[in-house]
Amino acid sequence: MLDVSRDWKIKGPRNQEIIEFIEIKDILGQKKYGPIFAELFVPEVEEYQRYQRVFIQVTEMGITAKFSSENNLICLTELKTAAPIEGALVEIRDDFNQVFWRGKTDSEGLVRTPGWKTLGMSKDYQFSFSTYGFFRFSDIENPHLSHPAESIILNFSNPVSYKEVAANISFQPEVKIPEYYYGSGYSSPRIYLYLNLEPDTLYTAALSPELKDKFGNPLDERIDFTFTTGPYSP
Repeated sequence: MLDVSRDWKIKGPRNQEIIEFIEIKDILGQKKYGPIFAELFVPEVEEYQRYQRVFIQVTEMGITAKFSSENNLICLTELKTAAPIEGALVEIRDDFNQVFWRGKTDSEGLVRTPGWKTLGMSKDYQFSFSTYGFFRFSDIENPHLSHPAESIILNFSNPVSYKEVAANISFQPEVKIPEYYYGSGYSSPRIYLYLNLEPDTLYTAALSPELKDKFGNPLDERIDFTFTTGPYSP
């Protein structure tokens, strides 16, 4: 179990991309080097996207390497001074953490190692990919809202950005789209919209044929759908 060293409250406009730096000195304290684990919690998105994690290994070394089947060349330097690091232990391991070779850098910070073929290591890689079909609107997941504050959930065949949906959806009776949606480039095939809706009301929504997914494919047809809201909670 890891102890939480610090909580960050990310300040900035909602649904807009920002850059937030992690102050590693606040976590490592007097230590110059060590591992840092960071987790970003985003409660508004789907559960499998809610936790974004990163593991940071803070070291004093910079690594430059050239790899081939016959041999490898690895260069280690100090990040602060760019001076070569002599006597650093270098190991080559496979995917199962088995050590195939080990050695140390010379006075120039260099170490020459056998390549993957020379060491008898496999270079068989497996990968998979998927493709998206035509861009289509699937459905509104919750056409009967239990109360006006509940979000409407729109499902699409392909990922689409919030700002694209905000610019290409209209409502009757009219609904004002919150400004932060227009600035959000976050894309998903499942869009949650929190709107200022009236209670006990039937709404008709229209998606413009100009609506495009994140790959630039247009909807190419106007889509109309309806949903209702329930009363305010007592």
